[in-house]
Amino acid sequence: MCAYVNVVAHQDPLVARRLISAVLPSTSRFSVMHGRVNGPASGSSAAVLEGIHASYSMSAHGTLGSAPGKLLTDDFTDAFGIAGTPEHCVRRLRELADLGVEKFVLFPVGRRSTRTRSHRRGGS
Repeated sequence: MCAYVNVVAHQDPLVARRLISAVLPSTSRFSVMHGRVNGPASGSSAAVLEGIHASYSMSAHGTLGSAPGKLLTDDFTDAFGIAGTPEHCVRRLRELADLGVEKFVLFPVGRRSTRTRSHRRGGS
């Protein structure tokens, strides 16, 4: 099993949350791409997803301070991404690995980043 995961590690968890707001709407929007929420989502997460759909603009894709990024709540960020100290991020990735995720595709932060890193559990 493979998972696309937005992960931002920073010693200051508030900085990590601010930075993930640039990229988390870009991947989360696929859960509401056609105007209605697809897949499991709490009521509050569904409201954020609907807001992302309504305010998404490709011209601000992956940009810090974008309208969709301003809609993210802590609960939404915790459900759809991983942001916090390096120790927190490693712990959350291990939890996903324990659920059976064998490969992670990790997105770089921000519009100027051009590489995506792929890591397989246990090497390669």
